[in-house]
Amino acid sequence: MSKYSKVILFISPYGIFLLLIIILESCGGEPERSESPPASLLKMEILDSLMVDHIGSLAWCDINGENNLFLGMDTQTKDVLIIDRNGKTLRTFNKTGEYPEAVGSTPFASPKFRNGDEWILAGQRGVFTYDIHDGKPVSQTRPEFTPLSNVLNVDADFIQTASEEKALAYYPGREGEFSFYTRAEGLKMEWIDLKKNTFEGVIPYPEASKFNSEEVYIIIFAQPVFATSGQQLFLAFKNDPVLYEYHWDNLETPVATYPLDLMDFQQRPGVDPNSVNLGAINIDYRDFFFGSLDKLFNYENGSLVLQYRNGLNQEKYSELSRTYPDSKDFLWNAGLNNKTRFALIDSLGQIHEIGAPPIVGSLEFIDNKGFLWSSPTETFERDYEVIYRTRLISE
Repeated sequence: MSKYSKVILFISPYGIFLLLIIILESCGGEPERSESPPASLLKMEILDSLMVDHIGSLAWCDINGENNLFLGMDTQTKDVLIIDRNGKTLRTFNKTGEYPEAVGSTPFASPKFRNGDEWILAGQRGVFTYDIHDGKPVSQTRPEFTPLSNVLNVDADFIQTASEEKALAYYPGREGEFSFYTRAEGLKMEWIDLKKNTFEGVIPYPEASKFNSEEVYIIIFAQPVFATSGQQLFLAFKNDPVLYEYHWDNLETPVATYPLDLMDFQQRPGVDPNSVNLGAINIDYRDFFFGSLDKLFNYENGSLVLQYRNGLNQEKYSELSRTYPDSKDFLWNAGLNNKTRFALIDSLGQIHEIGAPPIVGSLEFIDNKGFLWSSPTETFERDYEVIYRTRLISE
């Protein structure tokens, strides 16, 4: 083990996870796109792009097909931007802080459209619905527990609407006592009624999940990735290549389970809970480079599109450790080798790899016409913000 391969942190639980997220995101910058697999039958084709004159770091969050509007969020200022199809920023709102209309000090997830006239944002003070035109609050739904903001990533898809009245969210805190490790028991998601203004705990770890065991895992490995629709929910957990299908009338037990055949997907083994301090985190650099299911989207004919990383196997990890003894160089190059990949999951749970142009960095959303909207790789230099409209074609 090299001198920089382990970091042991005993820091206040409300500061440490932000540090962890920053470290993870610094490993190679924004994800490098994978090379097109030789046997790939699908690939993304860029059709056109949308450019926005914005100074800052813009995360693309949602699209509304009814009025051709986009939601973006500046990841530094937490400003929420309403952008039209021509790339013009129509309105800018900031809903962070402790004043009555604000969600709290920072958002818990990326903003989402509720419908053509409203958008939602989640934070420490609950889930707020805002008017798309003037930014005034329409409703507020507060949880009956204290949320644990330190285990959330502000630009992740941790809240999604199932309808105008209902949303599903990853909103840790119902289980009470803080822990950096998983608990097999308890409910892991929140079913939010935006009309009745209620939170309801739903979805325990499925029986087949590796997280439903006596061993424990660092909580980031169990963060959910999910896609909602009017009829059903598809859900997986970040470091477990298994997809679960639920129907809205039963969020206790999945109706189907699909093991995902992701080649060389690196899984982090669990540990004995008696061997770790559950209130602190023991981070090995190796933990940054296990497999990761990052984003999941509904596509066409019951299929899904998955964005993921396989992680680095031990042989590659060790090779990079020897080649780059400086920790900064090691993290950068390990990140470059842990490439972002894309796949279509068909209705039977089969994986079909998707090739993408080198300029494509991350898939942001899929619109109601089946177009895939993707942001560029960070290594592509530009003096503006841009998003590409792409489609899937057969090679």
